[in-house]
Amino acid sequence: MSLVLGAWLTTAFVCLGLGAWIRLLMGTRNAPVRDAIQTAFIGWAGLLGLLQLWHFVAPVNAGCFAVISVTGLLGLFSLLPWFNSALCGLKPRMIFWSVVFVALALWAANQAMAPLTLYDAGLYHLQSIRWAATFPVVPGLGNLHEPLAINSSYFLYLAWLQGAPWPWPAYQVGAGFPFMLLAAGIVVSLSRVVTRPSGLRLEDAINLLLLLQLPRFLDRHGTTSTDTPIIAMTLAVLLSLARIFDATEETERRAEVRWLILLASAGATIKLSFAATAATACLSALVWAWVTQRRGGMIWTARLKFFALAAALSATLLVPWLLRNRLLSGYLLFPSPSGACDVAWRIPAEKMANDVRWLKSWARWPNRQPEDVLGHWTWLKPWWARQTETAAARAGMLYPLAVGILVLGLWAGRGLSTPHYPWRYAGLAPPFLVGLASWFFLAPDPRFALALFTWLPAAFGAAFLLPCLIRMTQRSVRISLVAILIGLSVVLNWQNSLWIPVGRLPFGFHSIGRSAIHRVRSADGVLVWAPVRGDQVWDAPIPATPKPWYHFRLRRSGDLAAGFDSGSEK
Repeated sequence: MSLVLGAWLTTAFVCLGLGAWIRLLMGTRNAPVRDAIQTAFIGWAGLLGLLQLWHFVAPVNAGCFAVISVTGLLGLFSLLPWFNSALCGLKPRMIFWSVVFVALALWAANQAMAPLTLYDAGLYHLQSIRWAATFPVVPGLGNLHEPLAINSSYFLYLAWLQGAPWPWPAYQVGAGFPFMLLAAGIVVSLSRVVTRPSGLRLEDAINLLLLLQLPRFLDRHGTTSTDTPIIAMTLAVLLSLARIFDATEETERRAEVRWLILLASAGATIKLSFAATAATACLSALVWAWVTQRRGGMIWTARLKFFALAAALSATLLVPWLLRNRLLSGYLLFPSPSGACDVAWRIPAEKMANDVRWLKSWARWPNRQPEDVLGHWTWLKPWWARQTETAAARAGMLYPLAVGILVLGLWAGRGLSTPHYPWRYAGLAPPFLVGLASWFFLAPDPRFALALFTWLPAAFGAAFLLPCLIRMTQRSVRISLVAILIGLSVVLNWQNSLWIPVGRLPFGFHSIGRSAIHRVRSADGVLVWAPVRGDQVWDAPIPATPKPWYHFRLRRSGDLAAGFDSGSEK
């Protein structure tokens, strides 16, 4: 566990430094204590963007880890005044809450050490990481195996972590870092509730309600799945949007809009399905920034400059991501067939159409043929039955109920008047609604929408919870509320793993899954590794594919870095 904690601490310092560089480049002053967590999140988003640019010219390996880490650590020098003030102003209560966070981090580190059993890890995740660490972006890699063309900056991040000179499995520390940032924010909000309720903001109330879901997010989170980090990024976007609606100064609001756009764009590069939520969140923030301009505020040229800067910030992440899509698959929005490019390595259209049909049908009704699922609604009844058949699914449904009972109980117990909803927070609804509609009509697998199912209760429950918190004058009542929240968090997540047994590898890690593989020649004569049975190759040497009978060929004989052509008519 100490190695996992060390990995998180190293990543935190690097991302904090990168975030400091970004804030300085954007002309934003570094940074009160409250902004430190946000600065680290900004740095993580910047790291994802840097890795995409790096991968155009070089593999994401130990050299990449060294260069970016040194750059980030140099950025910490701009934060020395903040570190000095934080240490000089250390109070006993801060030590207590630091101990609380360390205890939570120890449990999270144990959860990160769970064995990797995810099916998709053996199908393509580990192979994607291996390709990223071995070569610059490979044109037509999807022709070898279509899922290898799935362009997620998270795989580059895991390859970057794997380049560290310490023996940690990257996938077991990667997703935990953004969740530790969220956990730190939750602990800070808990301390503020106990000590300074009059200064609470919507962000703090949301954090309190996220505490109820935190154990579920951290349960066995050491995985290669992109579903895990996108939960953290979605909730970071929610918190950033809440700060925008609470901002009272125009300069603060404009800065927060920039950071939201950066986080939302980074989330879209992790998982394409997040794009609808991300775009709507950015639109909500920009509209709010526009309509709340004071009369006599920014002139039109300044407004246009602000929106142009916001667009440029998004482009720094999204343009490289689109170009990587073009190289990996020949499509700008892979795995969608939209944006087909006229390049020699483009995956054939019939393969794309078949893959899309399987993706849509599998999310609705696994193990059924697409023609039995798509084009009608017969899948809806068995789909709903699957959502309610497990204890974990039923426990997840209790979260909105628990939030509603908690908020209504506080209103009744405090004798407050009829809840009045602050309508400026209505802007939190469109990202949820658009994201939910996109999820349901594209790929309605619940694991893709866990963050959205948390978004609505947390956002709107917090809007009603905040007035109750501000009016709690008795310290004992506030401490009791914190105890109730912690108790509810345990009760709602009772089915989760309490403690992960130590593995047999050094430092207690578990070994990666293995499949029997052998070398075969593909239909076009390329020598590849393939599984003896099944379709998982895990961390096999490259090139490896579970479908050696497909038509693909090297674009240049003997040169894997040159990429693959289809070997058949498009």
